[in-house]
Amino acid sequence: NKIETLPQGLWKLPEVYEITLDTNKIGGPYFDDAEIRLENLHFLRMANNSISKLPPSLNGENVPSLTFLDVPGNSISVLPEDVGSFQYLTELLISRNKLNDSSIPKSMKELKHLNLLDLRNNSISKLPCWFTDIDSLMDAVKGNIFVSGNPICRNAWVSSNGCNAVLGKKLRQEGSGCSKQCSDYCHKIDEDFSSGACSHRCNSANCGFSHGHCK
Repeated sequence: NKIETLPQGLWKLPEVYEITLDTNKIGGPYFDDAEIRLENLHFLRMANNSISKLPPSLNGENVPSLTFLDVPGNSISVLPEDVGSFQYLTELLISRNKLNDSSIPKSMKELKHLNLLDLRNNSISKLPCWFTDIDSLMDAVKGNIFVSGNPICRNAWVSSNGCNAVLGKKLRQEGSGCSKQCSDYCHKIDEDFSSGACSHRCNSANCGFSHGHCK
């Protein structure tokens, strides 16, 4: 699609539950400075646009029900300082952006329900030690961090000792962490549905996609 601007009224509709605006040209002041107040929004998908930053108004006070934030394939270089205000956020997908070591604010450790964090294909060479305070993300079974395509998977950080030893073990976890996924556009969780149906984002030969089902 080629949508570049959005009506400002969209961001103040109290009944909206989900917004999907993937693969457009949204960005600049029309989104960066949007006044957002969506009390019932649970899912926000804006992959593959022209977003350089998330609006300051996109926070837990104005969007208190948000559980899924999907913004890969943009030009985001830093996460908002109050990203930790999303009390119910479980999945944060921000791969293929411009994040670096100073892009992740300490407030993220307040995301007590976060169990999936996709940071692939950015410029991250290390993770802060306080990541181990995010119990839901560090859970050996349910927690998943994806960081392949970052310098952190090519330098000695993952294998070194110290405060990051627990994180290093997490990033060496088979199937996630530094493990390369079948596609830059999806991850193993997208393929693990009990029904056998693949996510549309895994629609590639590398992922064994065949008529809506994983081979």
